[in-house]
Amino acid sequence: AGLQGQTELHVGCAEEIPPPDASVDVLWCKEAITFTDLDAAMREFHRVMRPGAIGVIYQVLAGPALSASEAEWLTAQDMGFGPGKSFRPGDVDHAIRGSGFELRERIDYGGEWGEAGEEVDGGAGRRLLHASRLIRSPQLYIDRYGTSNYRIMLADCLWHVYRMIGKLWGVAFLIRRP
Repeated sequence: AGLQGQTELHVGCAEEIPPPDASVDVLWCKEAITFTDLDAAMREFHRVMRPGAIGVIYQVLAGPALSASEAEWLTAQDMGFGPGKSFRPGDVDHAIRGSGFELRERIDYGGEWGEAGEEVDGGAGRRLLHASRLIRSPQLYIDRYGTSNYRIMLADCLWHVYRMIGKLWGVAFLIRRP
C-alpha cells in the first residue's frame, strides 16, 4: 500500500542484473546463488546497489556434517534448475566481504526449519522412507522412470532429509553496501 509507482522489480541473471549502476535500494536473493559464479554475482550485486542499500541473501548451504563427497553428489544431480555448486556458509561470507559489502548479520538455521516442516506435515519422514526404497532397489525405479528421473527423486528425497538433520541448512545474510 502506498508504493505503487515507487517500486520496480527486475528479474535477471545474478551475474548480469538489468538495472544500472547504483540504482537499487533493496536486493533480495533467495535460493539462487548456488547456481551462479558466486564472486561474479556479488560484484554485480555491489554494482547495482546504491551506497547505503541493503540486501538479503538466503540460501540452503552445505552444513558442517555434510561430507565433501555427499555435497558433490547432491549438486551434480540435475533437479531441473541447471547445474549447481556446493557452497558452505563461510564461502558466501567470504564472497560478501570480498565484494566490499558490510555483513550486517548472518543467521544460521541449522536443521530447525526442516524439523518444523516435519512437525507440520511429515514430509521429511516420507522422503526418508522413499529414499530408503530408492537406494534399496534402484533398478526397479530406473526401469520404471528412467535414470534421470531416478536421480532427481533420490536427490530430492535426500535434500529434504539432509535439511531436517542439519547436513544442509539455511543461512540468511543481511548485507549493506557502504
